[in-house]
Amino acid sequence: MINLADTERPVITRTAGPDLSDAAAYAFNQLQIQDRKLLKREYSFKADISRRVTVAEHPLKISGGTKLRWSPKQWNQDSVVSNALASGTLALNDPRLGGPYEVKRGFLDSLGDFGQTVAPFAFFDFAKANSALFTPNAGTTLQNSLAADYYVAEGIYAGYLAGDLTLGKLTALAGLRYERSTVESKAYRQNTAFATNNLARYTWVANDTHFGNLLPGAHLRYAANKKLIFRASWNHTLSRPAANRISPALNVTTPALVTESNPVVVSGGNPNLKATTSENFDLSAEYYLKSIGLVSAGVFRKAIDGPIYRRTFDSTYEGQPARFTVFDNAGRARVTGAEFTYQQQLTFLPALLDGFGVYANATYVSSEVTLTEPGRVGEKLPLFNQSDQLGNLALTYQKYGVFVRLSHNWRGDYLQALGNAGGLDQFARGFQSYDVLASYKISPRWTVKFEGNNLDAAPEQQYVGTSRRNIYLGNTGRSYALGVVFSY
Repeated sequence: MINLADTERPVITRTAGPDLSDAAAYAFNQLQIQDRKLLKREYSFKADISRRVTVAEHPLKISGGTKLRWSPKQWNQDSVVSNALASGTLALNDPRLGGPYEVKRGFLDSLGDFGQTVAPFAFFDFAKANSALFTPNAGTTLQNSLAADYYVAEGIYAGYLAGDLTLGKLTALAGLRYERSTVESKAYRQNTAFATNNLARYTWVANDTHFGNLLPGAHLRYAANKKLIFRASWNHTLSRPAANRISPALNVTTPALVTESNPVVVSGGNPNLKATTSENFDLSAEYYLKSIGLVSAGVFRKAIDGPIYRRTFDSTYEGQPARFTVFDNAGRARVTGAEFTYQQQLTFLPALLDGFGVYANATYVSSEVTLTEPGRVGEKLPLFNQSDQLGNLALTYQKYGVFVRLSHNWRGDYLQALGNAGGLDQFARGFQSYDVLASYKISPRWTVKFEGNNLDAAPEQQYVGTSRRNIYLGNTGRSYALGVVFSY
């Protein structure tokens, strides 16, 4: 029984069955050993030309250029999956695994008594030393080794023409860019008429796509005086999907016993995924302070077509219950917001303190995306991976070769992925952290650096549907780094 009166600290009470903290209750289920390799290459060529001329006594700079890029990526995965033991039994309390190992006190903010487990790497070392104890599943091993392999080659052929004109206090930049993209993706397609351990089941197939985009833009800068500057811009941008998201390969994980509550897990890319395009409008004003610093404010609006999102749905895979996770394009989306920034070196303070500085930034966003999800067509939600508020606040000190920055960063909740139904969408809970960065310049070439992140050990959390239904609490803890930098 789970008591969710306090959703951040659920209370689990055993009413029947084995004790959840009893290591003997956890028998061997599956061993999977994987060797993964990613080979990535990139070849590019770029050429730019420009010329300055005078038009009606006003300077004009005309620029043009081209860029070619070809980037092939190949992912290869070799797996060995064992669902059974050759003899005997194996549980978490087996003395061959190194003896009792208690979960560190305070783990997951002491949410419960996690009991005995296996020491880190103890099971891995045991499995390597006793490989004959585990019986590989030939079908699952072959399927997991081939199904996830892919090859994706992306080619980009771009050219642009731009003009930069100065009219007194006003500077105008306008241009047009054309990009043609080609994508070749290959993976193993599975013919389910053959068994998973039969090589005839797997055929290496190719999928080719290509598209072109015109990307115009115009930017205005008006200097009212030496301290006050206004900016305005309008442009079109393009964001291509990552290689693993357009690969036709599938990752398939089949449990030893498949049930509705323990289904086959299938995830992979979508070769029909389209690039995301956006039309952007920005207005801003900047005021430069007497001491080193500035105050700025801006508003923006983005009209987005085809944002990429991750969706999860239940279906069947080879006649068995399965849960699929894939990437897809949504419909149109819009993002509207305002951003405020204040930055200043406190040079007006006494000599020892005039190295202090402050930085503050806050962004407030309203967003909406129209779904194209089957069964939810036309439904509107906040845009994926977009918090409604973000900000950071920092105090710095820089003098006598010393640099220190203490910062506080935060963001609001955001939509991560679509679930099987409207009430099962997955959200990331708002997160905030405190970080420190410090360095000391020993000499013109040598610098000592220290960095600490998430000093308050804030956890990462996720929930489904409403903020009361927590599904994930990740205790990422604090991280520290100390190093020496040599400059030459």
